[in-house]
Amino acid sequence: MSSQQLNRASLALAFCIPALALLQDARGQKLNRTPAKGHWEFTKVIDEATPVPGGTGTFAEFWPPSFDGESVAFSSKGTGGEGGIYKARPGSVDVVADKGTPIPGTPPGVLFTNFGVYPSIDQGQVAFTGTTKNFPLGGIYLGSGESLGIVVDVNTPIPGGSGNNFWFGWTSEPILEGGQVAFKGGHSIYGDPGIYLWDGTSVNIVANRNTPVPGGAGNFTDFQWHNKPALDRGRVAFIGYDSSTFNGVYLSDGGNLGLIANSSTEIPAKPGADFSNFLHVSLDSRQVAFVGADWPIAPNGVYTNFGGSLNKVADDATEMPGFGVGMKSFSVSADRGNIGFVGYWWDNMGAYFDGLFVQSAGRLLPIIATGDTLDGKTVHQLMSTSEALRGNKIAFRATFADNADYAIYIARYVRD
Repeated sequence: MSSQQLNRASLALAFCIPALALLQDARGQKLNRTPAKGHWEFTKVIDEATPVPGGTGTFAEFWPPSFDGESVAFSSKGTGGEGGIYKARPGSVDVVADKGTPIPGTPPGVLFTNFGVYPSIDQGQVAFTGTTKNFPLGGIYLGSGESLGIVVDVNTPIPGGSGNNFWFGWTSEPILEGGQVAFKGGHSIYGDPGIYLWDGTSVNIVANRNTPVPGGAGNFTDFQWHNKPALDRGRVAFIGYDSSTFNGVYLSDGGNLGLIANSSTEIPAKPGADFSNFLHVSLDSRQVAFVGADWPIAPNGVYTNFGGSLNKVADDATEMPGFGVGMKSFSVSADRGNIGFVGYWWDNMGAYFDGLFVQSAGRLLPIIATGDTLDGKTVHQLMSTSEALRGNKIAFRATFADNADYAIYIARYVRD
């Protein structure tokens, strides 16, 4: 595994997060009582030369990781036909479940064949979706690499449903936090959809088709299938659709369901434009962060309700340090009042490039971007998840210039 420093001209900015005494900006302006300079340090966790534990090949393809501040969890395939859910930290990789793992609660000899692409990790425990071929058996499972148990599976009745049990496929990615698991579930891809919270013993309804939409029309009709909900201390944020098929971002807090933003919400810094679509959502103890848009007037931007009102983090008009304007956001991760995200652009020649950023104390800090060199290779693409940012670290997947070489890294902000 390797570690490397990357200094950009603008990385002498502040990264104001708890437990760090931080910085000056490039003009020397004091941002707190202990000014200092710093840099980002990059540590490779795995790449395509890393042997698959328990297999015969190396990792060949993997999705962006989730991160708990110490370890990453990711879904991957191997050159020897391996496939599964893995957790890793620099210097070690462990199997959580793979194609040789028996599925808990099924007859002897029934093994996993398919896995979700976005597992979730917290305190070394990993929640993930796993099934047999064509999804007849499966569920959401919780494992550490040493033990594996059922959260919910096809034998679990849907609470408040029509008598059906849960069905699990690629639409049921979980999120794990504090021993609880939130997920979208139903009895098929579209049947009895709902957002549910497993509290460690039982499954409870957060919202389903019997739930009135706060600030919207009628009851919820569906929930965004391609983006998982967000979870923090029992609070659940999610994207749902009302009876007019408009979607919005909602927060369940202590059983009270509230609206964060919907199609009637004016986009911050875009007078006269209301949101028409929402994508990723993330949550910490201080804020709900999400990606929203009103195409084609207002391309995707990153927004948060930090401080109690809706604010822009970055959009296509934001001057990004070292990049200019024109960004479209790709992902968002909230932690301790800070926001990490990938932004992407097309230049005048039609070339695609993107960058990884953190917003802290109102400042946008570039971390790494297309064209930068990392471990002697030229970065082509960056991807992160809603569980990427933890304290002064952020995990991401880098694809290099040949577009066939992948690696997972952790970037850590270090004071000089």
